[in-house]
Parts: sequence; structure tokens; C-alpha cells
Amino acid sequence: MATTLALHPRHRLDLRAVDLAHGLLALGVDRAPAEAVLARAGVPDDGLVAASVRSGWLLLLETVGWAAGAEVLVSAVTHPEMPALVAAAGLVPVPVEVDLATLLPSEEALAVAVTPRTRAVLVAQLFGGRADLDALARWCAERHLLLVEDAAQAWAGAGSLASAADMTLVSFGLLKTATAAGGAVLRVRDPHLRAAMAGTALGWPAQARRAYAVRLLRAALLLGLARRPVYGAFLAVCRRLGRDADEVLDALSRPRGAGDLVAQLRRRPCAPLVALLAHRLRADDPSTARVRARAAAGERLREGLPTGSLPGDRVARRTHWLFPARASDSARLVRRLRVVGVDASGATSNLVALTEDGPAADLMRHVVYVPAYPELPAAVVRAVHEVLQSETRAEHVREASRAG
Repeated sequence: MATTLALHPRHRLDLRAVDLAHGLLALGVDRAPAEAVLARAGVPDDGLVAASVRSGWLLLLETVGWAAGAEVLVSAVTHPEMPALVAAAGLVPVPVEVDLATLLPSEEALAVAVTPRTRAVLVAQLFGGRADLDALARWCAERHLLLVEDAAQAWAGAGSLASAADMTLVSFGLLKTATAAGGAVLRVRDPHLRAAMAGTALGWPAQARRAYAVRLLRAALLLGLARRPVYGAFLAVCRRLGRDADEVLDALSRPRGAGDLVAQLRRRPCAPLVALLAHRLRADDPSTARVRARAAAGERLREGLPTGSLPGDRVARRTHWLFPARASDSARLVRRLRVVGVDASGATSNLVALTEDGPAADLMRHVVYVPAYPELPAAVVRAVHEVLQSETRAEHVREASRAG
């Protein structure tokens, strides 16, 4: 087995020291117009900037004025706070099973779940992929339902917000592509709804600069952990202290404030965040080239694997922000991947299944997130690919045997 010090980290921040320095200098900025962010994101006329995707979702829920008890159909794999915010608004989140090939709810599952009380459909585009929404958008339009696309993980440069959805949300949180240590861009088709949401946001307090400064310091710490010797030492210290490395990394990358969730999220982005976001969305930012390299690296890992062995086979655009593999013995797959030098884990994402059985629950019980970032050496990528080939083919044979 590769020694702890030799392991490649499970995730690398899409951030350079110069970006971090820009963010720290921006802490002294008093005003940062959002127009530059929206223009560089490709939505100069129909966009909004929010403190996070969850804040943007809350902004919509507080603006639309749906009656208490109205229902929102929600993808059965999503961030847990998205349905929690639906419930906090006095509405009813209704989980809808996903098709593992597209990672979206099927029209059949939606048809079973929809009722006269349904007002919207919230779909999550998972793992950095973008499945086509044209058919789903037509289905929603025929029923006068709002289609909201949570594409938090899917930024791939200007044009990423183009979508058939009524509203699309993209995140620039700590672990996301082109991270600004926070922030989100929303595209809202209906100009009246967009103007109303902007009006709602004006009544919210601004995010505290001190809180954003802490986020930047966390980013600096995570940037340091991306170095293999430092990461290895971190894992060794966690083991010696009896701490779960997954829990420590989660606390660093996704800090959870105490108190009411809605109160925490009801914040406008502060000027330093908007300034760093404008800096990261420049056309010449290296994140655009890096996401292309990451997508190519992920596709190399998929080559030759049995159809259906990995989730998202029919997702049209995969950027591989995360590379999910499904294994009935996920612990065994993690061990085998660590032998070849990568720190795979089932805990890299905060996605959850909203159902207790079915495809979504099965996926989240058995998923392993495999490092697939472009900085991995070619020899390591080949070794990871061999492990995936061996494991997925064995899994395919076992499932075929059970089915027969």
C-alpha cells in the first residue's frame, strides 16, 4: 500500500496563491458592482449574484409567495439544505427518484409525484455534469410549473448558465470550479421574477466581511493541504489523534454556523466576495482550461468500463468535478485505490439521498469519489483506471449473475 505521505489528496482547490492574495486585498474594497460578474458569467441582462446557491434558492422561495402547503418536486439526490429551505418556507418538498443514467428525475417518476398543489420542480445536476433539460422544461411548461436547475457543481466557463430551466444556479464555493471562497450566479428567465428577487435581496443584510475573511483563511489552509507531504502528514496526525479525517476536512471546507439556517443564508454577498468573483470569472482565468483538462482526465478513466457501471452514462456534458464510482463493497474499492496512491473516499460530497430505498439511496450508500483532477500523474491515472476496470467488471458480473 502507498504510504500515507505518498497519497494524492482526494480534491484540489481550483485556486492559486495569486487568487487568494487578490481576495485578501479585496477585504478593503467598499464597493464592487455586480455588473462585471454578470457580464463575465454571460448573463449581463438576466443574472443575479448571491452569497451562495442556497441563498439564491431562499431568495426565490421568499419572493414567489406560494401558499403554505404548496409542493416542490425535488431530485432524490441533492444537498440536504435545499429541501430543508422548502420546508422552512411552509412548503412541502416531495422527493422524486432519479434515473442513474441521466441523474435526473424521469418524466414517469415526475408524473406520479405531481399534484394540483405542485408549483415547481428542483433538479440537481450532479458531479459537474449537465444533462439536457429540454424535454423536462417542456413537461414543466405544459403544467405551468417553475423549473429550477441547481447546477452548483457545473461551472465550465462563460455560457455555463445557458439552460432551458426557468432559473439556473451555479456555485463558486470553496470546493467548486473557479472558487471565490463563496458566491453564486443565478440566471432568471422571467424579468418580472428577477426584478422581484432583486428587490427582496435589497432587504437582506450584507454578509459580514469578517466571516468572508475566515473563509479565505480556510481556503489558504486547504490550498496548503493540497501538497502531498502536507496532506500525508495531516492524515497521519488525524490517525494518531483518533480523529476522522473525513470529518475534519468536511468541517474545514463546509463550515456550518450555529443557529437558524434561514437567518444564516438570508445575506447579500459582501463587496470583497463580489470583487474576487469578478476576478475569477475573467476570460483568461486558468480555471477554464483546467476544467477542460479535468473533463478529459475523467473521460480517460471512463474508457472501456462497462455501460451502466458508472452513474451518469447519458449525461451529455461531464466536467468531472467529482468522479463517482459505485461499488457494492465501497471500502474495498477505497483500499485498492489507496494502494495505487490516491485518497478516494465516500465522504467527499455533502450530497444525500432523500429516499430510503431505490436507485438514489443505493447510489449514495455505495458511491466512492475517485480523484480525477488533471494534476494527477499519468502513471497514477493508468493505475486508477486499472482498478476501476477490475472492480466495475467484477461488479457487472455479480449483478448479471444475480439477475440471471
